[in-house]
Amino acid sequence: MAPTPAPTLSPTHGGSFQFDIVIEGTKCGDTATVDTAKTDYGKSVAKTLDLDESLITVSASCVGGNRRKLLGRRLAAASDDVKLSFIAQATSRDDAERVTETLQDNAKFIETLVVELKDEGVIVEPAKLSVNVAKDVVSYPT
Repeated sequence: MAPTPAPTLSPTHGGSFQFDIVIEGTKCGDTATVDTAKTDYGKSVAKTLDLDESLITVSASCVGGNRRKLLGRRLAAASDDVKLSFIAQATSRDDAERVTETLQDNAKFIETLVVELKDEGVIVEPAKLSVNVAKDVVSYPT
């Protein structure tokens, strides 16, 4: 007799979502530009995910050794391009489901993010952005 498939669990209490956005052409050595990008992208990501800004943590680093992984996609980021790492905290089941759904479609996420960035006065082409969802940690019933 074949084993029965495990039921698909759904989030109950929210969770933590980690993802990176690489900005082609923005150099990580330019501290003022990186700080501005962290602020502007943090606000725009919060709006894109429909979360409060206080629930978004942003850090910046250089792309560095990840170039090979990025070359497989359409973005050929240089090793000194900036990579913004985000941690988004979803505080409810509805938030977690919405964030999960939003992050599943990279093209749509970038398209919406570019519109939100424009509202912050940041003009960027969607082709200059690459999103990599590192992992999501969602609370499930036990």
